[in-house]
Amino acid sequence: MFTIKNVQNGNTLFPIGSSCIQKFNRVDLNEITSINERLFKLFHAVKENEFISLNSNYFSRNLLKYLLEEGAFKPNKYNKFNGELDYTFMLDMFNKRNEPSDKQKSKIRAIIVASIRPFLEEQLNDKIVTKK
Repeated sequence: MFTIKNVQNGNTLFPIGSSCIQKFNRVDLNEITSINERLFKLFHAVKENEFISLNSNYFSRNLLKYLLEEGAFKPNKYNKFNGELDYTFMLDMFNKRNEPSDKQKSKIRAIIVASIRPFLEEQLNDKIVTKK
């Protein structure tokens, strides 16, 4: 659910669903909506301990860029203390036409488990209402 605020008069609309957002025909709002939908889909897969592949079921180029901009790719000794190297690798693997090698698959899995998963849990754990 989204909240929209009219900057002209200060009025706020809530809740606004993603299908309503699309009716505004604004590329920026559609992009944000798409990223948020993918984030939550990915987060739910993480919470369900599903195997997550670097494919269009969970990821998009825009989502990878968002994850970079929001600091999901943390500097560490494996990326020479430059998180952008992990982003570039993930983007290259996402764009790759043929199947990644076993070594590349291992690195993808490591980045998902060590960087993306903790980021999602930190950012979204308090946004989800769990059933009891």
